[in-house]
Amino acid sequence: MTKIIMVHGYNHDPDDPRHTADRLGGTYPIWRDMLQGNDLEPLHWYSGRTGISGRLTAIRNGFWRNTYAYAYEVLAKKAGEKLEQLAMIDASRNPQRSSVICHSLGSRVALYAMAKHPNCFDRILFLNAAETVDVATPIIEKNDKTKILNVCVESDDVLAMMGSWFEPLPGRHDCMGQAGLKSSASNFEQVFLDDPTEQEKYWLENEWALSGNNPESIGDHHFSYLFRGNWPLYRDFFAS
Repeated sequence: MTKIIMVHGYNHDPDDPRHTADRLGGTYPIWRDMLQGNDLEPLHWYSGRTGISGRLTAIRNGFWRNTYAYAYEVLAKKAGEKLEQLAMIDASRNPQRSSVICHSLGSRVALYAMAKHPNCFDRILFLNAAETVDVATPIIEKNDKTKILNVCVESDDVLAMMGSWFEPLPGRHDCMGQAGLKSSASNFEQVFLDDPTEQEKYWLENEWALSGNNPESIGDHHFSYLFRGNWPLYRDFFAS
């Protein structure tokens, strides 16, 4: 049985039943349903909130220009330290390293742990990762014994218009879940869910109907895991 730690993204509050990742229809119940048969452990972390209350919290903790910048620079690092501790506790109990599934800003949490303790995970699945290409690339290179699947969506407008602009550094910085990463390492694999060529390839090879673009929504940042047709790819990654 594979141990998988689940890491949600931005705009969650574990102390608010309406905004926890464990709420009915939330991220973690969906992942649990799709990854049955694995040992799943949730990482709960306050990842910033939209709206007035979230903005006030960000102001009280450093006058951040927006709540996402606060979550990116401060909250994700705290969660990354917590994730690393979980990985180390698991390693002390079981020689098999834990794996991770993360979405959006959860990628920064996972990469922070990977930077502090390279190869602390067996494998990691990035879904629409919001970490910037510049930050992620050197960390990925150092984790040469971790099997990595970077699931990208080029048409992800949330990453293209918000994630790449709203993190603390001035200017625009590509997100790894929208622009992708350049790596030829044997432990690294990358899939663009909305690329017709890749969709055809996976259909012909496995009859997997991949899709990253919801035609009924512009802000379909969560479609990579809401669309059930993508999950055979994810389950195969953790099982291989």
